[in-house]
Amino acid sequence: MALFFDDLQWLDEATLEFLEDLLTRPKTRYLLLIGADRDNEVDPGHPLVRRLDKIGAAGGILEDVILAPWAETIWGICWRIAFTAIPAMRRSSPRYPHANEPRSVANGRSYFLRAIS
Repeated sequence: MALFFDDLQWLDEATLEFLEDLLTRPKTRYLLLIGADRDNEVDPGHPLVRRLDKIGAAGGILEDVILAPWAETIWGICWRIAFTAIPAMRRSSPRYPHANEPRSVANGRSYFLRAIS
């Protein structure tokens, strides 16, 4: 079974306790838990970090995968090529005031970029 939790930094204490119990239970097998958090909202004293430390200390297998902002990925490269090659993409309009500055407005977050366009 695979479970995906987004925005782990917003989980309440009861949910964090549930995840700790689930991930450190010896009989839990065939489970892949994928969690995403915003590293700019999580500091070393955050409840999520403390709970992950406890899970790791109890033998839970944790793997960090740090994703680059979209501008540093293939999506960002394609966007830059299109932005350079297609003049209409460089113009802003009253309807789309951010059309000429998607990277600075979205701050590297592709979902936010789709939401403002």
